[in-house]
Amino acid sequence: IQFKLLKKELIEISVYNVLGVKVKELVNRELEKGNYSFKWNAIDQPSGIYFCLFSFNNNSQYKRLLLLK
Repeated sequence: IQFKLLKKELIEISVYNVLGVKVKELVNRELEKGNYSFKWNAIDQPSGIYFCLFSFNNNSQYKRLLLLK
């Protein structure tokens, strides 16, 4: 999961299954301006559709993820 910050921000990135259950929190901290990449080790999760929630600057955005094993 890659993204770029234009300024220092408090960032939360979490992965949810289709039932809305949080399966992993990737980051929850303040990050400096720059490019970032986080890996989700999904070894313990079954194949399927997941949703990645990006929360920053009082905004939230979901991205759909497809996990194939």
